[in-house]
Amino acid sequence: MAYRILCVTGEPERAEKYGRMLADPAYEVIVAGPADWQSRLDGDPPVVVVADLELPGTDGLQVLEEASRLLPAAPRVLAAEHADMELVEGPLAVGTVHFVARVPGPPDAVLTVIEAALERRLRQDKQEAMGELLKRQNQELESMARQFESMVDRRTRQIERAKKEWERTFDAIVDPLIQVGGDFRLRRVNVAAARHSAQDVRRLPGQVCHDALFGREAPCPGCPVAGGVAAWPGPGAAEAEVSDSRRGKTFQLAAFLFDPEPADPRFVCHYRDVTQERRLQQQIRQSEKLAAVGTLSGGIAHELNNPIGVILSFVQLSRRDPVVGGNEELSDNLAEIENAAHRCKRIVEELLQFSRPSLDRQMAPVRLSEPLESALFLVSTQKKIREVEVRKSLADGLPMVMGNTNQLAQVFINLIQNAVQAMGQGGVLSLETGMRDGQVFASVGDTGAGISAENMKRLFEPFFTTKAPGQGTGLGLSVSYGIVERHGGRVEVASREGAGSTFTVLLPPASVDEEASV
Repeated sequence: MAYRILCVTGEPERAEKYGRMLADPAYEVIVAGPADWQSRLDGDPPVVVVADLELPGTDGLQVLEEASRLLPAAPRVLAAEHADMELVEGPLAVGTVHFVARVPGPPDAVLTVIEAALERRLRQDKQEAMGELLKRQNQELESMARQFESMVDRRTRQIERAKKEWERTFDAIVDPLIQVGGDFRLRRVNVAAARHSAQDVRRLPGQVCHDALFGREAPCPGCPVAGGVAAWPGPGAAEAEVSDSRRGKTFQLAAFLFDPEPADPRFVCHYRDVTQERRLQQQIRQSEKLAAVGTLSGGIAHELNNPIGVILSFVQLSRRDPVVGGNEELSDNLAEIENAAHRCKRIVEELLQFSRPSLDRQMAPVRLSEPLESALFLVSTQKKIREVEVRKSLADGLPMVMGNTNQLAQVFINLIQNAVQAMGQGGVLSLETGMRDGQVFASVGDTGAGISAENMKRLFEPFFTTKAPGQGTGLGLSVSYGIVERHGGRVEVASREGAGSTFTVLLPPASVDEEASV
């Protein structure tokens, strides 16, 4: 089979030269002019296109550009006598021209270029043939793959169904559930665990469990996984209690040895939230303690009333004695004893009021300064308050509020004690009453360390405290908040770190009818 070569030229001498140059049975030369070369494309398309640069009415670059559209597979040769490389640089770059031949020139040189173009075309044809072969082979492989997929598809669906059922069961558990390795790295987690960690469930595998779930740098205290397989207690669950200080939660941990392989053991850990349960237990214990303290204080107060009354009686009788009247120093001493006894009697009366639950349910018009003064009096017996300066600014003529004197005094006792403790050694305790936005207010301020923004968010949470163990239960502010809320009021807090805090209790004034009932 001869290779068809299209030569586009406008010179008869050049046409004859192309014929002599390619006078070989292996070639079939088609010589055409710039106006009729496209009509010579009938039948088998040429495998190489050669065009002179200079053509009548056009140029070889335009012919080769059109040939690239009509014969994209045919290599294109530009025959030029004085080819400007800048002129052909662009067409060479975009593939309009593949080769440049110098004519007139040595016949062998032009023939070499045409043979190179032909070799390029043959290489292309070979690559296309190889591509077709590969395509057929790929189709055969795809057919085999489909047959294989058909064979395993049923089994795959069964496995997928079993996997999804297991995952749904895993995620249906409302408590955090994890599978963890001996290196504490998470292998699998359920949705509840991801929700607790506030992360996407897909990001958790690979993270360390105590960091991802509880923000700890080291394993949780008492974690059974920390001992590994060698220290595992035996069949069944190993239990521990884990706390999450970031969220104020407590979990009961039940860990199971899932895979005892020493090189890569696996454990399943189930976390049950027992925060509310523990809080209720603490509240019950605290209530029992408060009830016991109230009963004890009431009993002590009753027992103290009698000897205090005896002391007052004998002091008053002694002061009437003429002998005492003539002794100024002795008279002053007896007066001090009488004042101290009256002070003790007042403290006992306040304790008796707090120990009578029936009074806590009584609401009546109250001047807000009265429970505030009462609270200051009760707290004034403590040593710490003697180390601070007390500044009072109690407004006169304020409207009364509907309230329970004992409960309001309990609120102010808590606020005053907290203010004194916040100041440590020395400081100024400010007590103020007045009107604000149509409501009666009483404020307790200190010059202590202030409250951080982080602690401010949790200030009224039950059992939240920044005090050292044994110095507070964390119930004072939450109880106070509840009392004020039941009185129809609110508690406002203003604080600046390093400058102190002010707690303000605002209550609605009593109506005219309520005040008239006093």
